[in-house]
Amino acid sequence: MKQRVAIARALFSVRPAVMLMDEPLSALDSQTRDLLMDDLVDLWTREPFTAVYVTHNLAEAVRLGHRIVVLSRRPGRIRDIVEVDMQLEERKDRVHELEHKQKHLWDLMREQASAADRELADV
Repeated sequence: MKQRVAIARALFSVRPAVMLMDEPLSALDSQTRDLLMDDLVDLWTREPFTAVYVTHNLAEAVRLGHRIVVLSRRPGRIRDIVEVDMQLEERKDRVHELEHKQKHLWDLMREQASAADRELADV
């Protein structure tokens, strides 16, 4: 509920040109995350706004993103930009179609994630 209020307050009281959302759903349980994603889609549909949405959750990225920027690790550089050409309000019912995008994102990130795991194992 706090996340919902914080997002609404930022949007409707400040009316930012661009809203930075850094892992806004990361601390939530799965059910609450899904409900809040529905709320965000509702907001974007009723009152469009521009957001830079940072997440490590690939399902969240393909559900909410129009352009997903995949970064490399150290140094952080753009590896790819993946477009999602489907209306936000259609995505909840077409999750199986988004799985291809999600797999493509994971394929882009797999090598980087493995390198990070190896680095942590050496510590």
